[in-house]
Amino acid sequence: MTDFREALIRLIDSRIPEGSFTGTVSKVSGEVCSVTPADGGSDYHKVRLKPSVDGKDFGVIIVPKVGSSVIVSPLGRKSSGYYVCQWSEVEEILMKTSNGAQILFKSDSTLKLNGDNLGGLVKVQGLLARMNDVEQKLNSLVALYNSHTHGSQPVPAPLAQPVTATVLTDLENQKVSHGG
Repeated sequence: MTDFREALIRLIDSRIPEGSFTGTVSKVSGEVCSVTPADGGSDYHKVRLKPSVDGKDFGVIIVPKVGSSVIVSPLGRKSSGYYVCQWSEVEEILMKTSNGAQILFKSDSTLKLNGDNLGGLVKVQGLLARMNDVEQKLNSLVALYNSHTHGSQPVPAPLAQPVTATVLTDLENQKVSHGG
């Protein structure tokens, strides 16, 4: 069993780029973090969470949890910078496109599509049930109004028409779905 374990460790080590090391995240701040190397060396500060060196504000940023294990790799042969290339636990993932669209996945199971200023997604089934209930009550009032008479006065033509019931396809965008 020891031979298998050693062979597995050699295989994993052979796939880690030269200059890479394992460590533990000690702090996260914006798009950088601090990592304590597993070999007990000095902390590495300002380790990037995305390898981009062009300064553009889009791409994918994976934020590791503080205390989690990571693999850190050099940005390039001539660069003195490092970036996190593997994570054991993730706090959040932010994806940004060049046109400004963004998706944020958080470890608390929340998801934000282009921020949160419009509130949460509608629970379509619940909305449909509530709308159908209101429509039914409104139609009852319309029927009562249209059937009302005043003694011997002539009956006027109905003034209000019943409301057509809302159906799921009136409300649902089938390209975006969510669970509770």
